Amino acid sequence: MLTSNELAGFHAADAVVQTSPDNWVSSEQLLADEAAAEKAMLKRDGFRAGVHEDLMNGGTGAASIVEQFRSPQAAADAQAFYLKQFRALGRYAPFKVTGIPHAAGFSVGGVNGGGINIVFSDGAYYHLVGREAGSPAAVAKLNAAARHLYQRVHG
Repeated sequence: MLTSNELAGFHAADAVVQTSPDNWVSSEQLLADEAAAEKAMLKRDGFRAGVHEDLMNGGTGAASIVEQFRSPQAAADAQAFYLKQFRALGRYAPFKVTGIPHAAGFSVGGVNGGGINIVFSDGAYYHLVGREAGSPAAVAKLNAAARHLYQRVHG
């Protein structure tokens, strides 16, 4: 999880911890078929626990999410599943992420009107860090925060 101000200017607002796939997915706003697909993936890949932390900077929101799976391969499979889900939303635009092996950076809904996200897996953990809106400066700050998180947890 990102710590306060690890994403420059953002501070933790709230965190939710779940230990079952059903509870984890029910806390999201998903269509029924999307929820069913995610629950199936989580059960197949041995979901152990997840933490969703909301971050705020004034009126701008951000999130730090970590999910623990039964193995590194299961976490990598989860990353592939989520990337496929994000691409299906449309207006998916990738951007370069540096310093984190196999990480993916992308915007959904347009960089300026949607959100920007970076996802990666490390060991048995899948991570997402993201924020509302974006600009080249916001992408650089998100990349720096994700890289710092990776260095801290990969250690």
